[in-house]
Amino acid sequence: MPVLIIEGTFDAATAPEWVDVITPDLKNAQVVPFPFTGHSVLGKSACAQSIMAAFLDNPTKLVNPTCAAQTTLTFTTG
Repeated sequence: MPVLIIEGTFDAATAPEWVDVITPDLKNAQVVPFPFTGHSVLGKSACAQSIMAAFLDNPTKLVNPTCAAQTTLTFTTG
């Protein structure tokens, strides 16, 4: 069964290292890391939403992770 894993590399709730633990048994898994992103990537990223939509449209086709790789670190001050 095809599986899409979208992972924030700064996720403190579900550590990115856990992906390496579960993916060996998932033969049809696609992993898309989002640099500088924490938990709940889908709620923070239009890119993640588009990747998920493409996967749901055709789960057997590889998704294009280009926009995820372009994620940058932003700082805000109050």
